[in-house]
Amino acid sequence: MKQPPLSIQSLAQIDNHTLSITWSDQVTSTYRLSNLQAQCPCAQCRVNTSPFVDKDVRATKISSVGRYAMKIHYTSGCSLGIYTYPYLRTLSEEKLR
Repeated sequence: MKQPPLSIQSLAQIDNHTLSITWSDQVTSTYRLSNLQAQCPCAQCRVNTSPFVDKDVRATKISSVGRYAMKIHYTSGCSLGIYTYPYLRTLSEEKLR
């Protein structure tokens, strides 16, 4: 039997630097924004050789991209990365807090 696609049930801001996602399978993942930005999938961030990400980076906006991903606008200026739900879930399972 095919699994239904992963989706976000709820998204919550824990503090200025942390967000929490409750997935459709009732698993809750917590992310530090600096860790998410360090794993940004946009082309600009992937070719940037500087490993430094400001630990105090915040999100100015978080928006959905269809029913499969979300986009985070960071205070550092990056807003190009599209984080698919499976990618976010993988990052959670890798304990990127």
